[in-house]
Amino acid sequence: MSSSSLSNDVFSLELSTVVEDFCDVVLYVDAAGFIVGTKGPISTFFKTDHVIGRTVWSVLGLKVNDISELLAKYPPEDIQEIFSAHQSESFCLRIVPLPEHFCASGGFVVVVTSNSPLMDLCGAYEQRLSDNITAWDDSMALFHALFETTADPTFLVDAKQRVLSANDAAKALYKESYSPGKNCLEIIRPADPDILHEAMRTLRPGKSWTREMHVLEGMDKRLPVELTLRRVDLNASRVYHLVLRDLSELNTLEKGLHKSKAQVEGMNVTLRNVLNSVEEEKQDLREEISRQVKDQILPALDRMAREECPEVREDYYGLLKDRLVAVTHDPADPLDALVLTLTPRELEIAKLIAAGQSSKQIGELLGSSFDTIQTHRKNIRKKLGIRGKRVSLYAFLNSQGYLGAS
Repeated sequence: MSSSSLSNDVFSLELSTVVEDFCDVVLYVDAAGFIVGTKGPISTFFKTDHVIGRTVWSVLGLKVNDISELLAKYPPEDIQEIFSAHQSESFCLRIVPLPEHFCASGGFVVVVTSNSPLMDLCGAYEQRLSDNITAWDDSMALFHALFETTADPTFLVDAKQRVLSANDAAKALYKESYSPGKNCLEIIRPADPDILHEAMRTLRPGKSWTREMHVLEGMDKRLPVELTLRRVDLNASRVYHLVLRDLSELNTLEKGLHKSKAQVEGMNVTLRNVLNSVEEEKQDLREEISRQVKDQILPALDRMAREECPEVREDYYGLLKDRLVAVTHDPADPLDALVLTLTPRELEIAKLIAAGQSSKQIGELLGSSFDTIQTHRKNIRKKLGIRGKRVSLYAFLNSQGYLGAS
């Protein structure tokens, strides 16, 4: 081995400065292929420190016999991946010829770089890429599942208002006018397109905009909808999520509700009027009962209390009893009220008249003159409200059933 032909002294300071920056293994090789110097973690890389004086191909485990075969198989300046025959990992090999002003007899710098860190990094990136692709696929599958199964017509629109995609509900609603890439305003044709255009222009990232409006359904029918627009910013672009919620059924229900509410309100007014009327009638009834008690029953009780004749008191008792019963059932019965206005003598005479006694007979029974009895009869007719009427006092008293013979 002509190791004397090349020694470490032939390398100048410039070459040493260059190789200082390498973190990999650098082998200084003479023109015949023998290693005359090293740089880097030799023992870690080759598992031995004894490489000086050995051929570079034997150290690297390359299947060549001399320097000519080495240079033919691994041309200088090329970077090639090498799989060592006695190492379990690959490495990158680059052979750099030395210029003559560095070494007149010729020589090479062999740079050996382990691929293990790169392979580990590549494996990590491959795993991350695989995870990202899987997550992306899952996200897209979930998005399509949600997008396609949404019952409301839904569009994806780009920043230029072009439709990127639409779910089945949107395609079914606009089957005659829908096509990918078409302006969304030309498809849905809102009643006021400027409002939607302005909303898309001013909507901030991640924000939503909702408005009730009419859009075209089919060729000529207007559909009331609640339009919701949401801006989604991607890495290099933005899209809009546009959803149309049909309000037709809701509007019909609301109209029915308003109609029912109006009917209920009308019924409430009627019910309030009825209740007010009933309350007024109850108040009138209370006032009427109070009046009858005050004007008729209490005076009759006073007369009965002052009456000395037991028979007359008995008559008053019967009349008052009947009157009190009548007040709780029919307080407007006129005869009871009128009879109670009679004086004890008039009540006695009325009872005798109802029993069929004539004025003469009554006068004899009571010890009064005929004229006195006639005067009482006139007063009784007046109090009973039949004076001047062609009706018999006897018949009138008996027709009511309250005064009969003793």
